[in-house]
Amino acid sequence: PRGELLMKKKAIVFDLDGTLLDTREDLANAVNHALKNNGFPEVSIDDVVEQTGKGTKKLISSITPSSDVKVLEQVYKDFASYYNDHCTEKTYVYPQLIETLAKLKEKGYKMAVVSNKNDKLVKKIINHYFPETFDYILGAIEGIKLKPAPDMIYVATYNLKFPINDTVFIGDSLVDYETAVNTRMSSIIVTYGYASRFELEIRNCPILIDEAKDILNYL
Repeated sequence: PRGELLMKKKAIVFDLDGTLLDTREDLANAVNHALKNNGFPEVSIDDVVEQTGKGTKKLISSITPSSDVKVLEQVYKDFASYYNDHCTEKTYVYPQLIETLAKLKEKGYKMAVVSNKNDKLVKKIINHYFPETFDYILGAIEGIKLKPAPDMIYVATYNLKFPINDTVFIGDSLVDYETAVNTRMSSIIVTYGYASRFELEIRNCPILIDEAKDILNYL
């Protein structure tokens, strides 16, 4: 059974947006603040979610109706400044996550968070919602390729002091699944996040779970 394949894992790397936290409203508010500041029409939360997952710079470039580099830089600057100040206003922890993480720590798992958001921002958000929970936190840093490239996972597992074979990656999107495939590691993909179950099923993601507590069924 698939569950038995994961029972020997010793470390876990989590995605952030859509996996640990519902960040949609704060992200959308920051995007719309930046767009409005620069004379562009606002967009819906669904528009923002559709472009989330490959880093905030790609989010801004894909959602801003301009290809002018200077304009995109200004929109991103306005977005980053606003989001840094308002990133914990409308964001919330998914149900059962706090209890599930506590049980995983009790079981002795080492845990990390890897996100394509800015590194300082990731640390700020994680330490706000999950103080003293994770052993390593990594966001976007210059010189390290973003997910779905495997580089960030390699850095995280190195710092957790466990090899890829002893680690499972938990995310919510096709980017996360592609990250696990590119890293050649086991994965659990949650269906309560930003991707639809249909999207995940047609990509044949091997383990899909509907609730956070279901992680414990495999670890």
